[in-house]
Amino acid sequence: MASISFNNNFFDNWFNKPPKPLPSINLLSLISFNNSSKTPNFSSLSISNPFKKPQKPDPDPTQQQPGYYRQMIDQYFWECENLPDYRHTPEVEKILNEDPVFEKKENPTPEEIEENERWWAEFRASPVVKFLTRAHQIADEINEMELKANSIPYRWEDRKFWQALPHVTGPDGRPMPRKAIITKKESDDKFWDFARQFFFGLWGFRQRPYPPGRPIDVAQAIGFKRLEKRYYDCKLGFNLCVI
Repeated sequence: MASISFNNNFFDNWFNKPPKPLPSINLLSLISFNNSSKTPNFSSLSISNPFKKPQKPDPDPTQQQPGYYRQMIDQYFWECENLPDYRHTPEVEKILNEDPVFEKKENPTPEEIEENERWWAEFRASPVVKFLTRAHQIADEINEMELKANSIPYRWEDRKFWQALPHVTGPDGRPMPRKAIITKKESDDKFWDFARQFFFGLWGFRQRPYPPGRPIDVAQAIGFKRLEKRYYDCKLGFNLCVI
């Protein structure tokens, strides 16, 4: 059977100093070695990135051409700022002065001029043309009478404002007359007709649908100047309720 002997030599070898002790570390030499080393730190910012692509030289701005869509947007903005006015160009004036039915020759011969005058004389002598011409004149006179009859409203403070408003041109080329409230009774009827339907809706009853001209009649009956000075909010409420 094996046995382990713990003699004095074992403990002496374990606790005794080594015959050649290790030399001490010189810290100054390590510091000088680190300072003289050419190897840069890992997070150094002074070195160039080896994975970075070489930069291309900046192109000459005089030789650089914009793209297709850039040219389109530049042209759009330029046309918005420098929009030409074609209303008084010679081409437009020529089209406006031309007759849409009859063709006008630039250098007609004397025979063509005589034939043209003869044709116009026969055309004007026709009874149908005379009737249509007279009907056109009567329609112009009736339109002027309606414009004159509706030129003075009931509210005296709104007369200048009413007359300064331009008339809308109708489909026949004549200015359409704008109906004016002339008498006090008509003004009161317009106002209370609107107020009756307004209070019906306010109280939950069924309202009668209003025609398009009814809000304008109510504003005219109350007075435009009066609505602007004292009852502007009331005017907005009337219009919103009608809409």
